[in-house]
Amino acid sequence: MAIITIDNDRQVRNYIADGLGELVNSGQTREVYRIGDDGVAKIIKGSGRDESSILTAVRVLSKEYDISRRLKNGGVNVPDPRGIYKVTHPETLEVVPAFVMRYINGVDIEQCLEFPDIMAMWQTEINKARKLGFIPRDTKGDSKPQNAIYDSMDNKVYLHDFLAWRENGRI
Repeated sequence: MAIITIDNDRQVRNYIADGLGELVNSGQTREVYRIGDDGVAKIIKGSGRDESSILTAVRVLSKEYDISRRLKNGGVNVPDPRGIYKVTHPETLEVVPAFVMRYINGVDIEQCLEFPDIMAMWQTEINKARKLGFIPRDTKGDSKPQNAIYDSMDNKVYLHDFLAWRENGRI
């Protein structure tokens, strides 16, 4: 499969790894797999069916990669974004685009609701994102504590999953 080019400057690169590892998270429209020693790959379910679904997945994942990169550059704790890569799905064996980022070994923020210091860290990261012009939301339009991971080794909260986020002045 050739490298897919979107908007003349974004490319989906080949990811050199033994393939995707264990499934670490699954939602309604996406799956997240371990990849390599310290990464995860987010894929859109059904994105290898045909060229149209591949291009749609690249656009969606590229948006999330761009937001993640801009948040990271703005000082918000996010898993280090590595780019959009082609990977082979472990079940369907289809080559699909994936947003690859660093794996954070932590617990879901929803398991930390009773710890005020951790929730204050989450709120600090959300506030930093808002100052950068982002409107944090989940797919239902909420900005409640979710889509974040607390890493006790680093004592940091990392925001992730920006598919539904918006920017001030943009839809």
